Amino acid sequence: GTTMGYVQGGYGLNEEGERVLRAKYISRRGEFKGFVAGTWEPGDEPGLGSFHARWMNKNQTMEGVLGGRYKKAGERPGGFFQGRWTADCDRNAEDLVR
Repeated sequence: GTTMGYVQGGYGLNEEGERVLRAKYISRRGEFKGFVAGTWEPGDEPGLGSFHARWMNKNQTMEGVLGGRYKKAGERPGGFFQGRWTADCDRNAEDLVR
């Protein structure tokens, strides 16, 4: 329940037409902490979907995984996303996030 930092990035299609997402995460004090890289899938309804990614430290060593869902909202730029993350040390938690 404690805010540990923030994620800022974007998503779209790469040159091969694959759905990708890229972001960086920063601490609450604004320090760069690492990267997020993954994929997204549209849902059955327009504007809904899911995402799955891994997060890496600033040396690009994998630290864990994250995943969740998103919803576009016309009245809010970019919409909303909801997700979970876990460090790369708990296989049971990783399975729940994936």
